[in-house]
Amino acid sequence: MPIYPLRPYQLSAVQAAVNWIKYKNEPAIIVLPTGSGKTIVIKSLIEHYYNLNKRVLLIAHRKELLEQAAEKLSVPFGLYGASLGDKNTSELVTIASVQSLANKEDVEPFELIIIDESHRVSNNQEGQYWDIINRHPDAKLVGLTASPMRLGSGKLNWGEIVYEISYHQLLKADYLSPITNKVTGTPNLDNIQINMGEYSIEQLEAVMSDAGLLLSAVEAIKKHTVNRNSVLIFTVSIKHSNLLKEILAKNDIDAEMICGDTPTETRDRILSDFKNNKIKYLINTEILLEGFDATCIDCIVCLRPTKSFVLHTQMLGRGVRKHEGKDNCLLVDMSGNLQELGALGSPYTEPSKKEAKRSHGKICPSCEEFVPPTTRECPDCAFQFPEPEVSLIKHNADPDFESDVIYNPITEYDVSGVRYCEHTNKKNGNKSIRIDYIVQSQYGKISEWIAPFSESDWARNNCFNFFKKRGHELASPTNTYTMEALLWHCEQMKKPIKIEVIKEGKYDRVSNHYFEEEAKPQITSQELADELGEGDLGDLW
Repeated sequence: MPIYPLRPYQLSAVQAAVNWIKYKNEPAIIVLPTGSGKTIVIKSLIEHYYNLNKRVLLIAHRKELLEQAAEKLSVPFGLYGASLGDKNTSELVTIASVQSLANKEDVEPFELIIIDESHRVSNNQEGQYWDIINRHPDAKLVGLTASPMRLGSGKLNWGEIVYEISYHQLLKADYLSPITNKVTGTPNLDNIQINMGEYSIEQLEAVMSDAGLLLSAVEAIKKHTVNRNSVLIFTVSIKHSNLLKEILAKNDIDAEMICGDTPTETRDRILSDFKNNKIKYLINTEILLEGFDATCIDCIVCLRPTKSFVLHTQMLGRGVRKHEGKDNCLLVDMSGNLQELGALGSPYTEPSKKEAKRSHGKICPSCEEFVPPTTRECPDCAFQFPEPEVSLIKHNADPDFESDVIYNPITEYDVSGVRYCEHTNKKNGNKSIRIDYIVQSQYGKISEWIAPFSESDWARNNCFNFFKKRGHELASPTNTYTMEALLWHCEQMKKPIKIEVIKEGKYDRVSNHYFEEEAKPQITSQELADELGEGDLGDLW
């Protein structure tokens, strides 16, 4: 059996889940980006609780996800599901298809339920996952996902995020491959009907199957994939895939295609040939998403517009795994998804009917690179974007006076000290933490506030990240601590040496913080395990 050593962040995720399970009854959610090794974390959790003689259930909606976990486990387990070829729930560990297990009621109670791709678990606590969960009311629940949100209902609220690490953090640590972006035209989707938060597939198929757009797609593929080895293409429908395959063939580009109707043997052969570089172009219709690991993918062509942040992230995530000889993965976007949903690792923003549509970036007119909105120089071709026009607010205090121009300048202050104190809102009694930065200003200090006990998930997450960004990550959500404990933790954080402040009306808002660069010693997985006391995990149920 191969050995799968835990990376430091994987070990931290396991530790966070085990500690949460010990002290809390609420469900836990672990957020790990695509390609970061969720299966290894699942394996470690299962084996830990198997060693404690606990009955553990792993459920997911795709057999590929379950098979990946089964291949890595080093403890006995039973399989339950038509697609898995068995129906055994008698072992301490059961790996089950949610579709099959949802119909079976006479199962010995489980003590821990683990859900892979847990963004599929509804916030309204309905559906097959909840049918299973509700039959085991005493079981602890842990979900793992790369995207903690659902189309139509926003961020997951059925559990607490106990551990989260971003794509950018793993990219910086050299665990994942970077994605570069090219945007080659954007389809007009204004008249497409939105059903339950997503585009109508029938109408989307008609738009994306336009002959002119397909020809443009072929030209973009020919232009951008010359130096690429493994190109994965996402389409809207089977009809769309067939049309693209035909027009590629007429332009001397051989592409294979798989869909839900592709026979299993044919599909396995095509995927094997793709992974072994015998096939360069592979077209698919939302098949190669969850559970598909092909590290060789160095180009993704997106012809599948979506409103779903999860689907967008899943498509881009196919190219983030590292592979020998692979410097990066190129995304050729012809869907408009980058502008609306952002590049991989962009923060999720709740859609609002009241707010104007916000762009996550702009397209370089010289080389089609997709870059952040504030970029002044294209990182690919060095095109110089013009300076933005400053929005001027003018007022006439008196008809006899000339107009004055009001700006919001940014002011930098050197910080000589930081104070933390409890703050109570006089109107509603809500408690927060006030941070005072001692600076050379009119009042001698600049303040900002964080709300660890807020009813708002956003405010609590913002508070949690406040500690994390200052090198002092809390072991659990902020509302699980007392105010006295949080103030103690505040003193352990890195303190900024400089802040940037924006004047907003009569108030100052801290917009940025600067810290001294400190060399951090490298730590191995084993050293981290020793530090966290992994050998004592058996006492943490």
